[in-house]
Amino acid sequence: MKKYLLFICLSTLLFSSCRKKKDDPKPPVNETIITTSALGRIYSLNAHTWNVNWSTEEYYTNTEPAIFNNIVYIGKQNYYGPSYVVGYDLSTGKEVFKVFLEPSLRIRTSSSNLTVTDKYIFVHTEFNLVAIDRVQKQMVWKWTSEEGRGVRIIYSDDTVYADTGYFLYAINPHSGKTIWKSQGYVGSNHLVGNYKNLLYVSPISSDNEPLYAFDKQTGALKWKKSEANNATSVVLHENSLFVGTRQGDFYALDPLTGSTQWSIHLTDNEFNNAPCVTGNYVFIANSKTTYAIDIKARKVKWTYDIISPPNHIYSISDPVAANDKVYLKAGKLFAFDINTGLPEIISSPDTEEFYGTVPIIVIDSNKKIHCSWNSEMKSQY
Repeated sequence: MKKYLLFICLSTLLFSSCRKKKDDPKPPVNETIITTSALGRIYSLNAHTWNVNWSTEEYYTNTEPAIFNNIVYIGKQNYYGPSYVVGYDLSTGKEVFKVFLEPSLRIRTSSSNLTVTDKYIFVHTEFNLVAIDRVQKQMVWKWTSEEGRGVRIIYSDDTVYADTGYFLYAINPHSGKTIWKSQGYVGSNHLVGNYKNLLYVSPISSDNEPLYAFDKQTGALKWKKSEANNATSVVLHENSLFVGTRQGDFYALDPLTGSTQWSIHLTDNEFNNAPCVTGNYVFIANSKTTYAIDIKARKVKWTYDIISPPNHIYSISDPVAANDKVYLKAGKLFAFDINTGLPEIISSPDTEEFYGTVPIIVIDSNKKIHCSWNSEMKSQY
């Protein structure tokens, strides 16, 4: 009888142990790349072997993804029903979050971004900014710009900032009420990060519009830079503001005054993407060439020409630097050695579907997240 009871106890313990191992989520995968395809599939790739950790089967086009608390959030433009925000477990790819929006709220993709906080997910649609309660999984408010245009958003110091292409707004994240509205400008949709109480707006979609800097607390215009007109999205690095232009120039600006620290004319082809920085290098690319610029020497370190198929030019994603590499997508995924420019070129796991232009996210060995657009995403492991 004692042997029988001992057997039952051991069996129960063994079964419980196995069940726990099976049911418990896997730890986060470090040195991982989150990327999307042109038609909307999401892939988690091993950053060393390029093997697929997991992928999704949904083909609706995507916003830029965001990671928070081990969940990959992304907005989906549903062609056959309402748009929605979905979240996938970072380790397994299992769907763990989904909220459908009102039918009239159509999420913009490719140029759209999600911002995720402890309480909210902020996403912009064609004409609105929407706040979703992340815990309750429901929409709590929507904000509509007076101009009736889509917006680009960032979140900082418990405030949402929205660029409509005509005005910059500060919005209360809890109520959706406007706090302030800036003076007017034309042609933007590239709102970028803040530096010492300044926000920067680059009017890439309009001809000959300057780069603007606004006071984050009041919305007052602090400076505008006409020399760097038609600027792409800027990147802040230490005491410099790096930006490319549609004229093919690259500038390093003083972020407080907008004065030029130094500049280089790189090409007659326009830049439409944000630069990225790692170590002593800043990287910027257009549809034809990727450039690595030595910040201290103020000159080009290396270039790499991107070859597109005949009668087709690939659109590219913003470059992202991590793991001593700089990554970008141009039909395929390129991983350049930051020192030499020698690339690894990775085809899409789906041979019939190339990589799209939505920027990638890289998680390095220190669990730090690297992404474009000066994002302030956090991952809490």
